[in-house]
Amino acid sequence: FQCMDRLDLLDQHVGPTPPGGLDVGALNWTYLPALITFKPGRWEGVELDGYQRYVSMDTRAAQGRHRAAGFEDANYRITSILDVRGQWGLVTWFFPYVTPGPLVSAGLPDRFFDPVRMLTHVWSLVAPGGTLFVMNVDLNEDGYQRQLFDEAGIAVKRLGLIESVFDDDDDENHGWVATKPG
Repeated sequence: FQCMDRLDLLDQHVGPTPPGGLDVGALNWTYLPALITFKPGRWEGVELDGYQRYVSMDTRAAQGRHRAAGFEDANYRITSILDVRGQWGLVTWFFPYVTPGPLVSAGLPDRFFDPVRMLTHVWSLVAPGGTLFVMNVDLNEDGYQRQLFDEAGIAVKRLGLIESVFDDDDDENHGWVATKPG
């Protein structure tokens, strides 16, 4: 259902954008079909922790690259988002680390926790006239996300609680949309 959930949320909250899509924190990219259905064309998926292994012994990257191989213009990369250059019409960022707790839980080193710098850089990757769509996991993270947008000087629309009929978990997701002036 995650794929349908993401497609439904994008349909509800994101309008037309310039070409190209970038997904920050792609994990194993299970929802790639939703991204491509919503916005056909070139997609980049970026994941910092692509070598995390599953019980099946394959990695996030193996699964993400396998999914990307099914689409002509999809590319899955393992790198820090801070090393990514270019511009995309739609940038999605599902569940960014806005507090240190989730980063620590994921086993990532503290040096990767710099949320204002990351948000500022991600914003630089949005093309003129393009859109940044951010989804946080709960009201607490929503509050921290607001502070980060303020610190980064990004004008953003708070969506508040966002819901999909396809949601299959108990999280109370909150969303944000920022459109870069053309």
